[in-house]
Amino acid sequence: MFAQKSTKEDINFIARFFRRFVDAIKKVFGGNKKYQQYVYDAEKLLGVFERAVKVDGNKKSSVTKTRNAVLGNNSIMQKAIKALRSIGPKSINKFTSDDIKIAEPFARRMFKELGVKSPFFRAWFGDWRVNDIKNPAFTTDIPQNRKYNVKNRFVKNDDTKFNIQITDDLFEDSLHYANKDKQYIERLLSNIDTVLERAILLDTAVSDANKANKKGSSQFMHYLYSVVEYQGAPFLAKITVEEYDTAGKHRAYNAQRIKMSALSRAQYS
Repeated sequence: MFAQKSTKEDINFIARFFRRFVDAIKKVFGGNKKYQQYVYDAEKLLGVFERAVKVDGNKKSSVTKTRNAVLGNNSIMQKAIKALRSIGPKSINKFTSDDIKIAEPFARRMFKELGVKSPFFRAWFGDWRVNDIKNPAFTTDIPQNRKYNVKNRFVKNDDTKFNIQITDDLFEDSLHYANKDKQYIERLLSNIDTVLERAILLDTAVSDANKANKKGSSQFMHYLYSVVEYQGAPFLAKITVEEYDTAGKHRAYNAQRIKMSALSRAQYS
């Protein structure tokens, strides 16, 4: 009865309220056995609600589906993306207070997904990754004769846990702009799975709404870096990953070579 009369937006709002309510109860009383009944009652209440909005006998409620996948139909989220892109192609590190207000929904989502690795968190509280010596970058040794695979696939990045899609667009765009670095980019692309898996997120910028090759729901361009060794010499690989769609999908967009200074080279020799 409730599920039939309520819109998806209503259900999603109430689901978020219940989930926050349950999380708050756990935080306050979870560590005290004396109050375990409060935690049990809160979780039971959430379960009653999710069962009430269950659709077609599916064990997963429409709430869960909306939270995880159906946000693409949410007009509010579409407006938020449009507002975000009005900021222009600017690094989160350079956001003004007005920019931060506009991007607040995305900042909350990124913190939930990335925690202190979130570019918003690092922009506000200081970029601890600059001096991070506990988690050094892995160096990938690239063989010279491996051919690259343009097959559409996904690679999970260890640092962010992004499930990043690799398509032939990555190869076309990277080679088109390679110029004198073509031999390096070809070798990089031949090992893109390993490099992308090991790369570390260092910067994020708002997607440029004026670029025709961006997705219509494009939100951010994430810049991931990885040290690569080719023919005995290291260079820095910069992989641009586009975040798009209201569900936060990711695709590898471009791969570049960044020359390393003599000092940087010495650190990896």
